[in-house]
Amino acid sequence: EVRDASFNALKIKQEHIKDFFDFGSYDGYGNFIPLISYYFLIFFKNSFLIHILPSAIVGVLSILSTYLVARIWGGRRVAIMA
Repeated sequence: EVRDASFNALKIKQEHIKDFFDFGSYDGYGNFIPLISYYFLIFFKNSFLIHILPSAIVGVLSILSTYLVARIWGGRRVAIMA
């Protein structure tokens, strides 16, 4: 998926993929992840960081949002367990 995400990001850059809401490779996921990688192409060109950095940022943001939602709904102890 990571390889295909960066490959599809290059296809987005070359305007071969025009519908971002269509299914991606193998009809398994949409073009949201390649779209994130596409924006990182501007900064890192064809570096390996276009695979790692978007995944790390999305991972950290999902952990933080899980913590914040659990903190609001269940308190500090529930948030730490979540």
